[in-house]
Amino acid sequence: MIALRPVRFEDALPMQALARRLIQDGRGMVQTLADLDDRPAAVEADMRSWLAHPSSDRLRLVGMAPDGRMAAEGSIKRLGPSLLRHVALLALGIDPAFQGQGLGRRMMQGLLDWATDPPAAPDGSRLPVGRVELYVRADNERAIGLYRSFGFVEEGRRRRFVRLVDGRYIDDLVLALHLPA
Repeated sequence: MIALRPVRFEDALPMQALARRLIQDGRGMVQTLADLDDRPAAVEADMRSWLAHPSSDRLRLVGMAPDGRMAAEGSIKRLGPSLLRHVALLALGIDPAFQGQGLGRRMMQGLLDWATDPPAAPDGSRLPVGRVELYVRADNERAIGLYRSFGFVEEGRRRRFVRLVDGRYIDDLVLALHLPA
C-alpha cells in the first residue's frame, strides 16, 4: 500500500527522480529533461524554500511505495497577493507505474481536505480556501476525468499553449473547483 505523508527535506532528490519518470513518460508534463536542474544543491534549495513557508500557505504530499520509491507528489498552495489569498493552485503527479490504482484519488482528497480545513496562519487567523484551480494538458484525459470527478469544471482553454518536442501544439485547460465559503 502506498503511504501518503507531508513532504520532508529528504524527499527532494526522490521527488526529482519522480519528475524525470513523469517527463520520460511523455504524458501530462510541460517540461523536458533539459528543464530540470539536477544539481543536488539546487534541488535541495528548492525544497528548503518550499518548507520555509507556513503550513497555512501550502501543503505538499508524497506517496511512498513499500520499496521506498516515490510513487506520487501533489501540492496545493495559496496565491500570494492579499486579494487572492482565498485561491489555491493544485498540482499532482503520479508515477506511471502506479496509475490506475486509486492513488491519484487519495492524493486529491488529501490536498482538498487541506483546502477545506487549512491550518491557522501564524497570526491565528483561518482564511478558508474558496477556489482551487489547476492546469492540465487537454490531451491528459485520465487526469481530466479524475479532476472532474471531484467537481472541477473547465473555466478556460489556452489554445496551442504547449508545444511538444515534435512541433505539435496541445491546448492547456484551466479547471477550477469552488468550495463553500
